[in-house]
Amino acid sequence: MQKMPLTPKQLKVLQFLKAFYNENEFMPSYREIAENFDLKSTNSVFDYLNRLDQKGYIKRFKVGRYGGTRALELISD
Repeated sequence: MQKMPLTPKQLKVLQFLKAFYNENEFMPSYREIAENFDLKSTNSVFDYLNRLDQKGYIKRFKVGRYGGTRALELISD
């Protein structure tokens, strides 16, 4: 199955997720992602991650009642 193309900003977020994971062996929190991209709100991060999930680049997991801020998995190419 071919993945949907990403916007330049979505690609940067995905590249950040991959680099962070490779360096730390765990995913960044929403706050860490927001700080890296100088975003004022984690709601923007939520939107980016939703798009990456919908397009098949990551998988988000619901952990507990509200989910987890690091509950992400990268989908291989």
